[in-house]
Amino acid sequence: MDALTLINKNIQPSSNKKNYAKLEPLELEYISMEDIIRLMKDNSNTLSLTFDEFCHIRNVITRAELETLLFDDKLYADVAQGKLCFNCRKVHFNLLTFTFGIQCSVCKQKVCRSCVTQIALPKEKLTDVPIHTFTPLTMPQSLISSEKSYSLDIQ
Repeated sequence: MDALTLINKNIQPSSNKKNYAKLEPLELEYISMEDIIRLMKDNSNTLSLTFDEFCHIRNVITRAELETLLFDDKLYADVAQGKLCFNCRKVHFNLLTFTFGIQCSVCKQKVCRSCVTQIALPKEKLTDVPIHTFTPLTMPQSLISSEKSYSLDIQ
């Protein structure tokens, strides 16, 4: 059973929700961080995932998104090797300009400083914590209007 099937197993299909489990692999749409947070906030429709389970699911989705870049060999190579920001795909990382990527603890990809928001959390306490405890009580307007990725910086 793949990760998307596991997530969507308990989601009731409605007219405005997409059932990702029924889509063919090539039809799979990108799941934005806003959608993931919205799903996590609605506890009645989602599984109670731990942080580690959430990271694994997001990592699988990230690898699937990376495979969509195979049509452009140079773009795929740069993103896969961590030389280009995974989120915006505009910022190149190199030593000459002192631009370094930050590895996202959730998706395990390199992202630029303008695409990441960091939260310092102790790693040893995250294994059994439900992921819905990390979600904000209200959706901040900056998250809705921006297309930034969010990373949890584990110390």
